Amino acid sequence: SDATKQYTPRRHYWLEAPSLTRWILTILSWLLVAGPTAVAIALMARASSEGISTPFGTTTPETTFAFPIPVEITQLALVVALPQLLLSTLYLSTNALLTTFFLSHELSLFALGPRSLRVSSNPTGTQTASLYLSLPRPVSWFLLATFAALGFVLSQAVFPIISSSNTATSNNLMPNIAFNTQALLILIVLLAVVLFSILALGFRRTPLVNDDPRNGNPLVLTGGVCSALISARCHASRSSAQGEFWLGPVTWGVVEEATDERPGRCAFTDNAIGILDPRREYS
Repeated sequence: SDATKQYTPRRHYWLEAPSLTRWILTILSWLLVAGPTAVAIALMARASSEGISTPFGTTTPETTFAFPIPVEITQLALVVALPQLLLSTLYLSTNALLTTFFLSHELSLFALGPRSLRVSSNPTGTQTASLYLSLPRPVSWFLLATFAALGFVLSQAVFPIISSSNTATSNNLMPNIAFNTQALLILIVLLAVVLFSILALGFRRTPLVNDDPRNGNPLVLTGGVCSALISARCHASRSSAQGEFWLGPVTWGVVEEATDERPGRCAFTDNAIGILDPRREYS
């Protein structure tokens, strides 16, 4: 990329790394699940004689509703499963947001001192390999466990149920939609855990060396984690003759000092690097 920018010597919050669009999509996905859940809790608590104390996985006549149009039980099951689709959307947006957090943090560490590059397989030299792409495994496990629990609780909060209508002339099976208030409460609590976990991580600060604000986080991914943005940080210097330096520890910083005629250049290198100057522009 030929675009230049000035370096701002300050510590960044992790929440600054994702783009505004990614934040909007994540919050919207959360609201699409949490909003109807909160409304359902209020309505079901008023409708049920047991209030919010309906035993987990059960329903009452007051919280069981006939489907407004005639449907088969399989069709009703698909309709009731639609909230699971919203939950899957929330998982994908949350995963993408956390990926931006941790990838930005990992890249920022290269501005603090030499580190070996992490590759997905077949490491060479001092490179390291890992079994994850961008999220640390404990974070991935926590995310999977949380959303597995959310999926199970959601299946117990809203589910299809068959009731029979016995008359003198017929015995009809009628599909209904049932709600459970305790499961809805657990669901909203788990959704709050997801939201506050994201915000808690977002208020982490980028690291510094000896509290020097010049370190800051010059690699903060303010535009996201697309390959174009990452590759723009990997351009070698115009006179590069370093060979396969990426096989050993590398540092990110100034490889060409800025002058009055042209901006400086920042990239990964294994040579001595300069310090970013807030008064200069870099590409």
